[in-house]
Amino acid sequence: MKKLLIITITFICSTVAGAMQPCRGYRGFIDSSNLLDLNFGFLAGSPGDSHVFTGFTTSHGYQLNNWLYVGAGTGFVYNLNWKKLEEVHYNDKSRYVIPVFAEVRFDARWNRFIPYFSAQIGANVAERGGMYFSPTVGYRFNWGRKSAINFGVGTTIYGNTCSYLEHTCLPDGGHIDVAKTRHNGNVVSFTARLGFEFQLK
Repeated sequence: MKKLLIITITFICSTVAGAMQPCRGYRGFIDSSNLLDLNFGFLAGSPGDSHVFTGFTTSHGYQLNNWLYVGAGTGFVYNLNWKKLEEVHYNDKSRYVIPVFAEVRFDARWNRFIPYFSAQIGANVAERGGMYFSPTVGYRFNWGRKSAINFGVGTTIYGNTCSYLEHTCLPDGGHIDVAKTRHNGNVVSFTARLGFEFQLK
């Protein structure tokens, strides 16, 4: 445990000591994107499921100077808690999120520290989803002259589709269940990203 702590401190110190902002030119990102939708219904006496989404996003564009990046990207994030409609009476979350977005990112430098802020805005094109907006703040760890590791947290707001079963009564007393789908507004999720970035010479 002591050795692991020493290695971790050494790594952090080395990345801080060699902190460099990105250079002008092409810049690309590949991130592991994870969304967490917490259900606070238990506070009102109506408990429900929380949902965990995991997947990736990728963004590619141009670094205009040391601190400003503009680009565009897409991704695929899957709902690990999603169930088929036949298994439950009501699905209140989408099965997956497929964002298509434009991105703006600011890489600051405070002494030897290099935090960043990014904002992705566009559309969730999966399941008639709707809007997509994901602001993130985080830290950039240099890994060589043209690459880095990024870790960030924030929120993601995305359009959501709701599915439910509609009962149609029959004259003989039975009923038919018909699956219905409707737009259910937007969902706000806690977001964590861990990713790799690279630049070309």
